[in-house]
Amino acid sequence: MVWFGVFFLFLYFRSYFFITANKGLEFDQTLFQTVANQLLHGRTLYNDIWASKPPMIYVVGMINHYLPYRILEFLLGVLTVFNIVSIAGNWLKKWWQVLAVLILFLTLFYNGLLYGRGGYTEEYGLQFLILSITFLLKFHQNEQKKQLLFAGIFAATATLFKEPFVFSIIPWWLFLVFTYNFKKWIPFVWGGLLGLLPFTFYLLFTGGVGGFLKYINYTSAYSKFLDLNLMQKLSIGLNKYLQIFEPIGSFAAFLPLLIFFAFLLPSTNKKLCLVIASQFVVELLSCCVSGYTFGHYFLQMIFSYSIVSVVGVVSLTEFLQQRRFPFVNTALLIFAVVFSYQNLNSFQQNGSKENPTLLAKPFEKTIEKYIPTGASVYIDDPDLASFYLRNKYYTNSYIPIPVFHFFVIQDDYAQVRFNIFKKTLIERPNQFIIQSSETLGLTNKYKDIKAFLLEKYEKIYDSKIENKGLIIWRLK
Repeated sequence: MVWFGVFFLFLYFRSYFFITANKGLEFDQTLFQTVANQLLHGRTLYNDIWASKPPMIYVVGMINHYLPYRILEFLLGVLTVFNIVSIAGNWLKKWWQVLAVLILFLTLFYNGLLYGRGGYTEEYGLQFLILSITFLLKFHQNEQKKQLLFAGIFAATATLFKEPFVFSIIPWWLFLVFTYNFKKWIPFVWGGLLGLLPFTFYLLFTGGVGGFLKYINYTSAYSKFLDLNLMQKLSIGLNKYLQIFEPIGSFAAFLPLLIFFAFLLPSTNKKLCLVIASQFVVELLSCCVSGYTFGHYFLQMIFSYSIVSVVGVVSLTEFLQQRRFPFVNTALLIFAVVFSYQNLNSFQQNGSKENPTLLAKPFEKTIEKYIPTGASVYIDDPDLASFYLRNKYYTNSYIPIPVFHFFVIQDDYAQVRFNIFKKTLIERPNQFIIQSSETLGLTNKYKDIKAFLLEKYEKIYDSKIENKGLIIWRLK
């Protein structure tokens, strides 16, 4: 067992470091960290900072500010590996079957098509969901209520990273309801409420309740932005689901269907099989129903997919063995070797993407020459947003980075957002403003902002670097 542990940790190290080594964060993660930096400078979430995500991703950003680069993400990944091994044992009794779950999970989860460069809400949310399921299954084994309390806390935490994780939790809550009486499963609910309590107090204390309700309204408008009906969104999402498996074989998308054979075997725990299969179905639908094709959305279902697929393959093998089909084990071994090889090979194909940090590199010396480390800056170009982190800049602006959906999503409070954005630029001026030729729409769109810049700021740099215009303004 010691060597088994060493081996699956090696798999994790290989997966994590292959995809993250020597690569900067992408745009979304830069935005998360920048908002976290605003919080550390005394701003309040959903009140005087516009945020397009639930709160926990920004809490993680605040913690990351004081830790070595990505160490928290790495440690949570190690914990997740151990939790997966613990969880998988509830369906699979042989070590190689559990190892198969781990191989499948790691090679899909840390694949460049989904994981990108990591740090997404889905990554952290899934890790806390897995932690919740770990405690829930421990309760199922020993019925200690404190285990269920922790399961509820971590389940709530997962939803505070991304709301759709509530759908992942529902099958497990129903499992508790139909397996135990009310007094035994109610600690799970209390734990969930306890997990939501700190955020509730934060909103009440900072006066951010109204801002959070506007955030909810915005997310609803964002989901409707594509102007597609439900069936069109599902079709787009399912097509994306199939594309995920193209590097390793499209047949892999259908492996979860083999869970059907688990219900034909007397030796399987059919209730737990139903729960994990239900979790996979609701997560798949949750990933597909948005209509967007962002690969990281599908990180949510990789855990349930991995368990359902391996349980399905193992169940099919046992089903055929009971009917005395020859060479079943040999065929399964060949399949596992080929499948694992293709999985690992897919890293080489999908692990490289254009690095946002490299996009900013030509501007590095110029920006560092004119703007000191730690200054208050508004950066009006997503491609240059990495300087917030690289040079420890912070911003007084209502939005830290001009994300496209801030301007194009026309919900009930869109004009309010625009007005607050302009107001904060004027009333809480930054020491510097960085613009580029690609994002001068800010001053073109808002004539009063252009007038404000000309009155309150002086232009200290205006030139082209690699065919991209760069302008730096300094507060007079």
